[in-house]
Amino acid sequence: MSSHLLDTAIGGAIAIAGTVVAQWFGLFSSKVERQHKHAALQRERLERISDCVGECVEWAQQSMTAKTVSELRDMHLPPGARRMVMLARIHFAGSALPQVTADYMNSLVRYHVLALTSFRRDAPPGATIGQMMYLEPQKMEQIDAEQLSLRNMIDDAIAKEASKYEPSA
Repeated sequence: MSSHLLDTAIGGAIAIAGTVVAQWFGLFSSKVERQHKHAALQRERLERISDCVGECVEWAQQSMTAKTVSELRDMHLPPGARRMVMLARIHFAGSALPQVTADYMNSLVRYHVLALTSFRRDAPPGATIGQMMYLEPQKMEQIDAEQLSLRNMIDDAIAKEASKYEPSA
């Protein structure tokens, strides 16, 4: 009888151990899956920030084609300018992204103000705001250099963050 009891106890212990191992692997598997989903979401958000930067570059180029102050005034900052800042602040708070995206958005505001204040009534008919802006090259060189530098800083920060969420990691 003691042999039968021992066999039953060993069988029960093996069954319990098997259940524990199965549960552990299930928990481990779900944790890995959650991490993978989080990494995919973070990479998606980084791509959205990059798309917003592209939208801002396009806006800056289009704003240079305006021929009147009212036309330029109606070209508000693109929604992507604010979106990139908020995505960075909400999802990447511990990185450089919130600061560089905010700096870039603020440089776009300064660019818009420069464009508005560059309008000249004595400009030749059909002249664009962009042509008028380049009549003061020192101001344009400064803002162009600042925006290029900030876009590069955003690209570097995105690449650094993306490396944390590599699909193979």
